[in-house]
Amino acid sequence: MVGKTVAQRGNFYRLQLSEADAANGVIVSCCSSSQDRFKLICFEADGSVRYMQESSPHHEKKDTVADLLLVPFQTITSYGTSENYEIKKTDPLLFSRLNILTLEARSIQAGEHLLCVYGDN
Repeated sequence: MVGKTVAQRGNFYRLQLSEADAANGVIVSCCSSSQDRFKLICFEADGSVRYMQESSPHHEKKDTVADLLLVPFQTITSYGTSENYEIKKTDPLLFSRLNILTLEARSIQAGEHLLCVYGDN
């Protein structure tokens, strides 16, 4: 889908998933070619926020992206860069970079889901 989100407003989308979709997993990816900041939000049936991903600069392109990996297994996610963390001189650089990785599971059930792209700028 292609669309535009105005600052301080959200565009809402309904996502219908089958049992097979939920078992295989779903990746929801959003991109802003104008480098605008935004949030990608997945809501529970009662309206509470289930998952939220803030956009971040894409390193190879001049845009911002946010991805929600809704898969039935754990994934390793990187938050930030190694420059944001203290590097110990006694540890090799590789081990210092491992500190920014976290293990998480974001699964999703079959049925209808509400997603929102909210413009921050």
